[in-house]
Parts: sequence; C-alpha cells; structure tokens
Amino acid sequence: MESHSPFERAIAAEHEERFANALELFLVCMEDPEYDKAELLFHCGWCTEQSKGGDMGRALCYYEQATFEAASPSCKLNSFFRAGWLLTQQNLHNKAATIFRRAIDFADVCHQKDETYSETVFWYAVCLESLGQYIDAIKWYRLAKTLSSRLDPESRLRELSCLNNIGSYDEAMKVYSTFDAPAPRGFGETRYFELQKNVERERAMLHDVLSTTPSYLGAG
Repeated sequence: MESHSPFERAIAAEHEERFANALELFLVCMEDPEYDKAELLFHCGWCTEQSKGGDMGRALCYYEQATFEAASPSCKLNSFFRAGWLLTQQNLHNKAATIFRRAIDFADVCHQKDETYSETVFWYAVCLESLGQYIDAIKWYRLAKTLSSRLDPESRLRELSCLNNIGSYDEAMKVYSTFDAPAPRGFGETRYFELQKNVERERAMLHDVLSTTPSYLGAG
C-alpha cells in the first residue's frame, strides 16, 4: 500500500537516494509538531550532505541544531558525529576535536557505547594527531581498537604514525609485529593485506635505520 504521509515519503526518498526530494519533504514535516524536530534536523543534515552540490555549511547547521534539540541519545550522538565529520573534511581539526570530545563526554554519561561512539573516538584521535598532539592521540587510538574490531587495524596504523613522530621506535616495532596476525573478524581481507604490505615496508625501513644508528645517540 502506498505511503501518503510526508514523513513516510521523505524516508522512502532518502532510502532511494533522492536526497533533494527527501529534504523538501523533511522540511515540510518541520511544520507538524507530531514529529521529533531533532530527528528531522538530522535527516535534513544528512540529505543536504549527500545531495549533489549540497551546502556543507547548511548541513553542519542542521546537525548542530539537532545536537541542541535532541532528546534521544542516539540522535544526539549521531548529530555530533556528523558535525565533527564535516569539520574534518574542511580540515578544521581544532573545531572538529571539540565537537567529537563533546560527543564522547555525552556518550560516557548516557552509556551510549555503540558503533557511532567507536567512530567518534577514532576520529577524535585523528584530529588530535592532525593537531600534533601525538601522545594524546595514541591514547585514543588504543581505546578505539578495543572498542571495534573493524577499527582495530586502522587505529594501530595511525598509532604507528604517532609513535614514529615522537621517536618511540622500539614501541613502534612492537606494534608493527601485531600485523603479522590474521585480520580481525569483520575487517576486510583486501584492506588488511594492503595494510600488511605497507607496514612490512615501513618496519623494514625502521629496522635498517635502527640497526645502523650508533648506540651512543640514544644514550642520555
């Protein structure tokens, strides 16, 4: 049976990736107090973000407004995450880090520890790394890999970059060796093989550097 409510038609259009049409319908729903405003704002943000030539600034405004309006923990966390993600795409890592940290603090209080939380932790670490805060980034990458097997290898790869940046080469070698193990369940075999090849090249280069570095350079 055909759906007639604007909201049902909006959801159908969104699923069919007719994002411009869906956005128009979600905006119509805004006039009806029957619907959850925060949920509508999130959908408006998503449809704006996904539309060809979409206004990312406008999408960010929808997400930010949703974080203030949301009563649902999942809607609030998802809105925080999408806002942070858009800021990272604009290389606004300081602002993104602030948003991601707000999301993490909120999720900790509400015990909202789902996949979005794991992604938030990972991208918060990415922002810290981009800001040169390598030691803090390592801490969050290590948390991310415990939260999600899907994020585990990517987190270890980023952790390696941070360790090398702060000169913790012995510790980096230990992390390199973890890639000798098979891929975690749920992680793509093809991507893992690519990571293993890159890691092996980097490990060999680091091993050569360490083996030819005079020992007195590390004395202090």
